[in-house]
Amino acid sequence: MKKKGILLINTGSPAAPTVKEVRKYLAQFLMDPYVLDIPFWKRWFLVHALILRTRPKRSARLYRQIWTAEGSPLILISEGQRSSLAAETGLPVALGFRYGAPSIKEGLAALLEQGCDTVIGFPLFPQYSLATTESILVQLRAASREASHPHTLKIIPPFWNHRAYLDAWIESVKKNLPPEADHLLISFHGLPERHIQKADPTGQTCLKSPDCCKNASGELLQRCYRAQAYQMTQSLVHALNLPQDQYTLCYQSRLGREAWLTPYTHESTIKLARLGVRHLAVVAPSFISDCLETLHEIRIELKETFLASGGKEFIYLPCLNESTRWMSQIISELNP
Repeated sequence: MKKKGILLINTGSPAAPTVKEVRKYLAQFLMDPYVLDIPFWKRWFLVHALILRTRPKRSARLYRQIWTAEGSPLILISEGQRSSLAAETGLPVALGFRYGAPSIKEGLAALLEQGCDTVIGFPLFPQYSLATTESILVQLRAASREASHPHTLKIIPPFWNHRAYLDAWIESVKKNLPPEADHLLISFHGLPERHIQKADPTGQTCLKSPDCCKNASGELLQRCYRAQAYQMTQSLVHALNLPQDQYTLCYQSRLGREAWLTPYTHESTIKLARLGVRHLAVVAPSFISDCLETLHEIRIELKETFLASGGKEFIYLPCLNESTRWMSQIISELNP
């Protein structure tokens, strides 16, 4: 009788909020050719000769502001997800991080050592992108090929439009959105525009017209992060019964000078405050787990920006975190 196991895969975290550990983590992250998709020698020079000289010190300071007595918030939340999902499904569940420890290879090995001959890889990224989904799949498939124990590998595809995932977010927002909030900022992680165009299977559609995301379907929709973010937003605001002037879709975490997806979260927040929004709620549905990008970039930095621009109250709505019933439903339906 076959024994299944589940491998939950996320980005990962530095081992400690120190300059040394953050430098090690950033080196691994930024040298990923799916994150910085430029020739190796340019990537190496940019990362090692420029970025790693200054950024680790700043990033370590930010991590220290969100670090807990037990450790990294992302790692702790991931452990909670692993434990909760194992209890719900009755299956072995392991963690594997694209960067940091335990690695995807180590997480897979842990399941195989428990006698699992079918492994369900679950990348915890709702929308498809080269920098997350594709990078993870390349690592996961390589680890699977190199594994010493024979097994079958199944992969959960991007689930941005799965009913269980949408319902979980709708329920979470309804639970945490205070009645005084007069605007909902829906902030997705940003991507360079060239990543969107590079993922376009037609090479002629993405970012070519104002309505390209609204009309995306088929293979194009399966690979277009921006279209998935747009259509997921429409599902959320429809369920929440929000009129168009009470929500804003935007993108955060821009890095460098090249064109990224717009509108930017930072600029949108300032604009809303200046237009008279006083009680702003923010949700980040491209993240499953709260991490540096939500706990610091949104809950601390964006809050300061909003209040300094004239806002009165800033409400951050947490990620789904240890709530895993929707994961169980997706696994059950896609891998019965």
